[in-house]
Amino acid sequence: MPFPLFKKKRNISIRVSTLAADLEFQVPSDVRGRDVFDQTCRTIGLRETWYFGLAFDDAQKKFNWIKLDKKLLSYPIPQPVGSDKMELRFLAKFYPESMEDELIQEVTRHHFFLQIQHLILSEDLDCTPEASVLLASYAVQAKYGDYDVEVHPPGFMNAKTLLPSSVIGQFQMSEAMWEEKITSWYTGHRGMTSDEAELEYLKIAQSLEMCGVQYFSIKNRNDTSLWLGINAVSMSVYHKDDRLHPIVSFQWSELCDMFFKDNKFTIKQNPPSRSATLRRNQPSATDESVAAGVIDITNNDFIFFNDEPGENKLILDLCRGNHDLFMQRRKVDSMEIQQMKSQARDERARKQVERRRQNEERQRILMEKEELEQKLKELQEESKAAFEALHRSEETAELLSEKARVAEEEALLLKKKAAHAEQETQRVTAEFNKTQQANVQLQQKLSSYDRITNQLQEESRIKASEAENLREELRRAKQAQLEAKEKLSMIVHASHSNSQENSGANYIYPTGAGHPKTSTPTNSILPPNTAHYHHNHNSSGSSDHNSTQITPHHLNIVQSVTVAPLTAPANGSAPLYASAGVAYEHSPKTSGDMTGNPQNQITTNIMQQLTQEIEKERVEYQAKSRHIELQLAALKSEIEDLKVDDKTTTYEHSRTENTVKGSAKYPAKNLSQDSTPQQRLQYYDEL
Repeated sequence: MPFPLFKKKRNISIRVSTLAADLEFQVPSDVRGRDVFDQTCRTIGLRETWYFGLAFDDAQKKFNWIKLDKKLLSYPIPQPVGSDKMELRFLAKFYPESMEDELIQEVTRHHFFLQIQHLILSEDLDCTPEASVLLASYAVQAKYGDYDVEVHPPGFMNAKTLLPSSVIGQFQMSEAMWEEKITSWYTGHRGMTSDEAELEYLKIAQSLEMCGVQYFSIKNRNDTSLWLGINAVSMSVYHKDDRLHPIVSFQWSELCDMFFKDNKFTIKQNPPSRSATLRRNQPSATDESVAAGVIDITNNDFIFFNDEPGENKLILDLCRGNHDLFMQRRKVDSMEIQQMKSQARDERARKQVERRRQNEERQRILMEKEELEQKLKELQEESKAAFEALHRSEETAELLSEKARVAEEEALLLKKKAAHAEQETQRVTAEFNKTQQANVQLQQKLSSYDRITNQLQEESRIKASEAENLREELRRAKQAQLEAKEKLSMIVHASHSNSQENSGANYIYPTGAGHPKTSTPTNSILPPNTAHYHHNHNSSGSSDHNSTQITPHHLNIVQSVTVAPLTAPANGSAPLYASAGVAYEHSPKTSGDMTGNPQNQITTNIMQQLTQEIEKERVEYQAKSRHIELQLAALKSEIEDLKVDDKTTTYEHSRTENTVKGSAKYPAKNLSQDSTPQQRLQYYDEL
């Protein structure tokens, strides 16, 4: 039986889960991790591959990184129940020192954004409540774009998927209150694109104490339980109850060699005479003794112990990777990175142009929308007016129909009234005829009455003439009477004078009397008219003597105050105030003739322009950072009253205590100028 020349390779199914999507591949059974990793990066368009890696959770739910030069089947990768696919996770393994400066591609920033957001929501990365709200607002901006009241009504977001559950539990706030807080920040991000919002998210998240730090449980020589934290800048040691503030830190530039044996991990610091290059191979016992003979003289070994020896490989791998990236950042960029940065700048410039065009298009669309809304409003008003006119016409038609009905009823009533009027007319005509006859009789009676009246008038005229004659006679009689009275008075006066001269003839003197008594002759009887005359005369005199004067009434004097009106200017206008302006005329400056090489001059101008742009961006970034700090402080003061002290996390207590003490994120690194590595090691060994 002939044997086959080669054996056909078996294919396996692999599912690579990224935080953005799941990818599935059919690969040979002897595939290495590098092949799957490269295929994943090509699929998602990622070129900054040095930050990422492939990982999996074993049967004990323990996290493991895959070495890219080893075969996948050499790892105990479990398969889900009912599936024949091997599941891997594509995650960021190393973090940059500055998210803004080092991350070039947008796809790279997006994956970091998704990973850090996942760590914050799963509470593997501690975040303050105020920073959580601010980060949630940027996440909403990246997902939904600019805030619009019509597009984003209340309830469009779910606060539970944007904030850690520990933050929500610390405050007595409803979901609507959290949404209101996030929306108040979200409205201030108007104009940001999704990429810009994600970058702002990363910049704020990088300021968190635990961001980019991977922790491992260790012990020192005194068997004190501690945390070892590895990040892009340094290796730090933390207290067991505080993973926010390191006790001591060593920058990668201070470290030289590191190796482990069993559960003992040894790190040697870099003396001035040696280069900062980590050893790539695990040393043998001979190498370890030689290295100890060279360096241990100054006691520069940083030694810790790990209860799980398998983690030492992972620690060594992370230390080498972070050290390589740390040293690479301090060198000149490679051609690949320069090309990527150039392409990123071109892409940003293209997007800015596209964004300006979109903004102009958006403005034009908004203007057209406003015009259409105005036209729609006018059409609605016209439609409303037409509807009202139609309604009025319908009401008018109903009114006219009602009037027509009333007119018909009135016509019937008028017909009845006309018939009644006809009957009344006939009756009136008959009565009129009777009246005509009565008028004839009255005319006859009036004629007779006129004759009688004329007779009476004639008699009255005669009587009037007779009365006039009688009045004339009476007047003449009165005149004669007056004349007779005057004559009689003259006679009486004359007779009175003669009687006084004859004293004894007319007086009788009583005996024994002191006074004479006048005796009136019996024959001296005055006519009645004479007595009446004298009486009237005396009365007249008395009346003239006793007449009274009429006293005038007092008049009330009314005083009135007249206010003179204000005098207005002749032209009726208010006074004018004018100020004279000064016009300055700037005369253009005449530049001198440029000398030298034109190419050098152009290069100098470009460098000056780039320097100005960099300085402007730096100033804007500092101003924005200060603004964000003020906003975070304001938000913290707003929600501080609603905080529940019983539900405050351990990280919050630690952060509060260290804030009071003035601790920073990397206090050992900040104090590296004041303390030597030997002093830090001594402090670490004494814990």
